[in-house]
Amino acid sequence: MKYKLVVFDVDGTLIDNIEFIWVTLHEFFDLQNSPERIRAKEEFLSKKIIYQQWADIDTELLKKHGANRETMLKAVERAKVMRGAIETLKALKEKGIKTAIISGSIDFLIEKLIPDYEEFFDYVFINKISFDSKGEIRGIKA
Repeated sequence: MKYKLVVFDVDGTLIDNIEFIWVTLHEFFDLQNSPERIRAKEEFLSKKIIYQQWADIDTELLKKHGANRETMLKAVERAKVMRGAIETLKALKEKGIKTAIISGSIDFLIEKLIPDYEEFFDYVFINKISFDSKGEIRGIKA
C-alpha cells in the first residue's frame, strides 16, 4: 500500500520529554490550579467558547504570569527531538510521501528543536504564538 500522506502530532511524537506543551507551561508558571484557566477549559469543553478564545485566555494568563519567549523556552528546556524522528521525516521525503503536522502544541517548541521543520512538512496546522521584538507575547493564532 502506498501512503500519500503521513500526519504527525508534536508533543510526545516528534518531541520527547514533553507530554503536553500546555501542561508543561501551566506547571512552570504555576497555573495548573488557576480558577480562570480551569473556567476557560470548562467553557471550551461545554462549547460556550471556541478553541481560539480558549487559547487567547490561556495565552493572556501565561503573559500575566511572566511568560515571554525567554521564559517559555526555559520551561521546555528538557524537551528533545524524539529518537529517529528526523531520519523518519527524511525517509518519507525521499519516497515522495507528503507529511503534515496537526497538533494542539505551539510552534515555538518545534521551531526551537527542529528549526528547519518546514522543509520536512507539506502542511502544518499548529498554534502559532507571536512575540514582539523584545520577546514579549503579542498573541496566539489557534
